[in-house]
Amino acid sequence: MWTPRERSITLKLLEDGFHAHFSFLLAGILFVSAVGCARPPQGTIERARSAVATARASGAALYAPDSLAAAERAIAALETELSTRGK
Repeated sequence: MWTPRERSITLKLLEDGFHAHFSFLLAGILFVSAVGCARPPQGTIERARSAVATARASGAALYAPDSLAAAERAIAALETELSTRGK
């Protein structure tokens, strides 16, 4: 069993990790949408979707809700951009 101090340190590390991960993910998604390539990079898009789903399943809503929300907004913006390009 963890002591309260160990639990506090672990939660802080998890929170910091989620923030760093989502900041990187968000920057990557925004870069991909800003570049405006003729054909969307499906591998990158799928990895971004997967990263958000993994983070959600790992408790990001509890440990880093703002970062998760930002990543989900970025994914939604990407989906909107992809759907408008397909028309």
